[in-house]
Amino acid sequence: MRNDMWHHIRQEAEQYRISPNASAWQRLRRRLDKVPTRHVRLLPLPTWAMAAAIAGLIAIAAWQLYHTNRQDNRTLHYAHQPMKMEMLNRQDADTVARMAIDFTHYLEEHYPEMLR
Repeated sequence: MRNDMWHHIRQEAEQYRISPNASAWQRLRRRLDKVPTRHVRLLPLPTWAMAAAIAGLIAIAAWQLYHTNRQDNRTLHYAHQPMKMEMLNRQDADTVARMAIDFTHYLEEHYPEMLR
Protein backbone atom coordinates (compact mmCIF):
# COMPACT_ATOMS: atom_id res chain seq x y z
CA MET A 1 0.00 0.00 0.00
CA ARG A 2 2.77 2.36 0.86
CA ASN A 3 4.64 1.49 -2.36
CA ASP A 4 1.46 2.11 -4.33
CA MET A 5 1.12 5.55 -2.78
CA TRP A 6 4.77 6.49 -3.62
CA HIS A 7 4.34 5.05 -7.10
CA HIS A 8 1.23 7.19 -7.65
CA ILE A 9 2.98 10.36 -6.36
CA ARG A 10 5.94 9.66 -8.58
CA GLN A 11 3.77 9.25 -11.67
CA GLU A 12 1.93 12.48 -10.90
CA ALA A 13 5.20 14.37 -10.44
CA GLU A 14 6.60 13.04 -13.73
CA GLN A 15 3.49 14.11 -15.60
CA TYR A 16 3.37 17.56 -14.04
CA ARG A 17 4.95 20.13 -16.35
CA ILE A 18 4.94 23.89 -16.18
CA SER A 19 4.77 25.51 -19.59
CA PRO A 20 5.30 29.27 -19.61
CA ASN A 21 3.51 31.21 -22.31
CA ALA A 22 5.32 32.88 -25.23
CA SER A 23 5.29 36.35 -23.70
CA ALA A 24 7.15 35.04 -20.63
CA TRP A 25 9.87 33.65 -22.89
CA GLN A 26 10.14 36.99 -24.71
CA ARG A 27 10.44 38.91 -21.42
CA LEU A 28 13.14 36.50 -20.27
CA ARG A 29 15.07 36.95 -23.53
CA ARG A 30 14.91 40.75 -23.26
CA ARG A 31 16.17 40.66 -19.67
CA LEU A 32 19.03 38.32 -20.61
CA ASP A 33 19.99 40.53 -23.56
CA LYS A 34 20.30 43.51 -21.23
CA VAL A 35 22.70 41.73 -18.89
CA PRO A 36 26.26 42.73 -19.84
CA THR A 37 28.56 39.84 -20.48
CA ARG A 38 32.17 39.98 -19.40
CA HIS A 39 34.76 38.30 -21.53
CA VAL A 40 37.42 37.00 -19.19
CA ARG A 41 40.44 35.65 -21.01
CA LEU A 42 42.60 33.63 -18.70
CA LEU A 43 45.84 32.21 -19.91
CA PRO A 44 45.89 28.44 -19.80
CA LEU A 45 47.96 26.70 -17.16
CA PRO A 46 50.82 25.64 -19.49
CA THR A 47 51.41 29.30 -20.40
CA TRP A 48 51.64 30.25 -16.73
CA ALA A 49 53.94 27.31 -16.08
CA MET A 50 56.27 28.32 -18.93
CA ALA A 51 56.35 31.92 -17.71
CA ALA A 52 57.15 30.78 -14.16
CA ALA A 53 59.90 28.44 -15.42
CA ILE A 54 61.51 31.22 -17.47
CA ALA A 55 61.33 33.62 -14.53
CA GLY A 56 62.90 30.96 -12.29
CA LEU A 57 65.74 30.33 -14.74
CA ILE A 58 66.43 34.06 -15.00
CA ALA A 59 66.49 34.36 -11.21
CA ILE A 60 68.87 31.40 -10.85
CA ALA A 61 71.17 32.75 -13.59
CA ALA A 62 71.24 36.20 -11.97
CA TRP A 63 72.02 34.73 -8.58
CA GLN A 64 74.75 32.52 -10.07
CA LEU A 65 76.35 35.44 -11.91
CA TYR A 66 76.25 37.59 -8.78
CA HIS A 67 77.71 34.82 -6.63
CA THR A 68 80.46 33.97 -9.14
CA ASN A 69 81.38 37.62 -9.61
CA ARG A 70 81.55 38.08 -5.85
CA GLN A 71 83.87 35.07 -5.45
CA ASP A 72 86.12 36.30 -8.28
CA ASN A 73 86.39 39.73 -6.68
CA ARG A 74 87.37 38.16 -3.36
CA THR A 75 90.00 36.01 -5.07
CA LEU A 76 91.43 38.99 -6.91
CA HIS A 77 91.47 41.00 -3.71
CA TYR A 78 93.51 38.35 -1.92
CA ALA A 79 95.76 37.77 -4.93
CA HIS A 80 96.87 41.43 -5.03
CA GLN A 81 97.82 41.54 -1.37
CA PRO A 82 101.52 41.06 -0.67
CA MET A 83 102.43 37.82 1.06
CA LYS A 84 103.46 38.12 4.66
CA MET A 85 106.51 36.21 5.70
CA GLU A 86 106.52 34.61 9.10
CA MET A 87 109.76 34.26 10.95
CA LEU A 88 110.40 30.86 12.48
CA ASN A 89 113.01 29.94 15.00
CA ARG A 90 115.33 27.04 14.19
CA GLN A 91 113.44 24.43 16.21
CA ASP A 92 110.08 25.31 14.54
CA ALA A 93 111.75 25.43 11.13
CA ASP A 94 113.01 21.87 11.52
CA THR A 95 109.56 20.65 12.50
CA VAL A 96 107.89 22.50 9.63
CA ALA A 97 110.47 21.24 7.15
CA ARG A 98 109.97 17.65 8.30
CA MET A 99 106.20 18.07 7.98
CA ALA A 100 106.61 19.47 4.46
CA ILE A 101 108.83 16.58 3.43
CA ASP A 102 106.44 14.02 4.93
CA PHE A 103 103.52 15.63 3.15
CA THR A 104 105.43 15.64 -0.13
CA HIS A 105 106.16 11.92 0.26
CA TYR A 106 102.50 11.28 1.03
CA LEU A 107 101.46 13.15 -2.12
CA GLU A 108 104.03 11.27 -4.23
CA GLU A 109 102.69 7.98 -2.94
CA HIS A 110 98.93 8.62 -3.10
CA TYR A 111 98.49 11.47 -5.61
CA PRO A 112 101.46 11.52 -8.01
CA GLU A 113 99.49 13.47 -10.64
CA MET A 114 99.30 16.50 -8.31
CA LEU A 115 103.07 16.92 -8.27
CA ARG A 116 103.48 16.96 -12.05
